[in-house]
Amino acid sequence: MKMPSLPAAIIVVASALGTSSCATADEFNDSAPTSRLETERAWIKTSHVQLDVARANLAILSARSAYLIDDSPEDAIIRLNKADGYLAAAHDKAGQGTRSRILILRAVLAETKTSISSQGMDAGENLNQAGSWSEVLMAEALAESQFTSLNRNKDMSARIAIARARAELLSAQAAFRTGSAREEVSERFDQTEQRLRTARDDATGWTRSEIDDLRTELQRVRASVDSNADAAHSRLNQLTDNMKSQLDKMERDVVTSDEIEWVRTQYAHIEAQAALQRAQLAERSDATHEQAISHLENARMWIQRSKSNVSTEARIRWADLETRVTEAKSDISQGRRSTQNTIADLLDRAAEAVRADEETDKTETEVDTESQDQIDN
Repeated sequence: MKMPSLPAAIIVVASALGTSSCATADEFNDSAPTSRLETERAWIKTSHVQLDVARANLAILSARSAYLIDDSPEDAIIRLNKADGYLAAAHDKAGQGTRSRILILRAVLAETKTSISSQGMDAGENLNQAGSWSEVLMAEALAESQFTSLNRNKDMSARIAIARARAELLSAQAAFRTGSAREEVSERFDQTEQRLRTARDDATGWTRSEIDDLRTELQRVRASVDSNADAAHSRLNQLTDNMKSQLDKMERDVVTSDEIEWVRTQYAHIEAQAALQRAQLAERSDATHEQAISHLENARMWIQRSKSNVSTEARIRWADLETRVTEAKSDISQGRRSTQNTIADLLDRAAEAVRADEETDKTETEVDTESQDQIDN
């Protein structure tokens, strides 16, 4: 990614922090998780960082529209302050690389607000710089989120492999109990070992050590099969129980999907609005409307995602907005209606859909709290 140039007053900040467009693995690991549960928590945390950064990006896009389209410097500053608040919240949770970009962007915002307040000639350019640095930060936050998700997915794959290893071990146990041929029992053990090797290859460090313990137990079982049948039966029972305990522990460490699904839905809402804001800004300099139509299509795709994991009423609202965006694309491309007025209307409807969803979430939370209070009492 080509980095945007920095206003002169920000260069010192950028030089101190570094301006590479992507953090290294070491930067993502500045507080590397030391357990599977911490991996889950890191995944949730970086997802929330990504959401806060997206909110800041939307506020910056909205500030650009307020200043460049609505000619309202006051509204632009209000929205930049809102963006700065989201960035402050993201900074507290972010990894090293993302924190560096946040500090740069906050410095750019501070200079931009000063230039707007003083009616400086460079206010518009500073706003564009803020937009460019916001896109850089969006990419950084996404990379950090994907990094933590990768660690989580490794342990999820390992859990599946352990479950398959246990199934193979139960088959070996059944074959051993019924007096099957030694070769068949040995083959089942081989399959179990192969599954555990796969699990170890897929797993993160702390899970690998736990899998090594299971593999050691398996070797002890195999060694006792020929020499001591009673000991082999006992060790087989113990190993299958230990595998079940390991799977149960891994299951307990998995964070409920409700929170992450909520984050993804909120992120889709924000990206849909951001795409509409980009379409509105593109319309100012795009006589053919091609860029605006492209952004509208992007908005439509994010609106599709916004319909997941929401109430029926909310799904109807977002489906209606998706239909209106599709119609707007067609009408704008054929010159049947004003691009600016059409996109402004879509932005208003998207904002209303988000407000309605937030109100629904608030009501459901209050109901859940009241129900829990009744249970507790």
